[in-house]
Amino acid sequence: MADIILAQWNIIQKIILNTIFVSIPEELFLTMFTLILMGEFDYWCEEECKKLINPWDYSRVLIPTIVTALIVNIFRYYNINNLISNIIPFIVYFSLLAITNEILHEPKAFKWMLKAVLCFLLGFIILCISEMMYLPFVLYNIGLSIKEVNNNILMNFFVSIPIRIIQYSILLFTIVKKRTTLKGNILKQITSSPLITTITFTSIILNLSFLLIINNAIINHQLLHKTPLLTKIVVVVGIVLTPIINISSLIWGIYLSVNRIVKKQKDVSSSLYNLVDNIKTYINNNEYTNVTWKLNEVSNTIEDITQELYEIK
Repeated sequence: MADIILAQWNIIQKIILNTIFVSIPEELFLTMFTLILMGEFDYWCEEECKKLINPWDYSRVLIPTIVTALIVNIFRYYNINNLISNIIPFIVYFSLLAITNEILHEPKAFKWMLKAVLCFLLGFIILCISEMMYLPFVLYNIGLSIKEVNNNILMNFFVSIPIRIIQYSILLFTIVKKRTTLKGNILKQITSSPLITTITFTSIILNLSFLLIINNAIINHQLLHKTPLLTKIVVVVGIVLTPIINISSLIWGIYLSVNRIVKKQKDVSSSLYNLVDNIKTYINNNEYTNVTWKLNEVSNTIEDITQELYEIK
């Protein structure tokens, strides 16, 4: 009986310590990345903004972060089924994110959640890439498996420090460059079209699945353990670049398409404005013959504009 209690106490200690020192910093990165990318902290750019974190920000950032981190570690150390341990934290996280951001009663709650999931998945891809860039080389050099590292809280914490530095550097870059990287409100354009939304989510899920499978093979099963260092580096660089190139190309393609549509709309608007301006000028100058001629031109131009608007849609 005493052995069972001691074993349970040991598991509880690991859950608490790993939650505090490893999982909360990881989940905090994902939460902040998601909310910042969605524009929830855009008030930082305002001149009257005197502090970065307001009282209402603590709940919407910390509650999803801490609760999810704790659930993940409970499932991990009690060896809960992988499917359950992946799905339930995901559902709990987004439920808490929606509740703490008071979005459920809003008319655009569904679109808000779509953006949140999209940003979260992008953050998770960054998390996987940062682990792939560093963790295999550490594990192969110290001769330990990821399971052994996870069971040693102190080692797990120290091994995770460089990964957190990479992640929070990216987070800082996102904060500084947000207005540039999201020029054209790309998130709004992605979620405004069912086709673009489907293509984007499919691409992100495929790239994330690729990373998770490769991460499992290289980190958990040490696939590259006996290969030369140069081979390890080439393989890891190739793996890291694959999702970066795929997702960047997709976003750039969407950005160019949106810009093309916006340019067409501006040209259409400009044509209508010029026609109205010319008619006003003729009327003011009592040139009614020219007005009649211009109205005929208006008829033809409106037909062209209607066709252009149809093509834009």
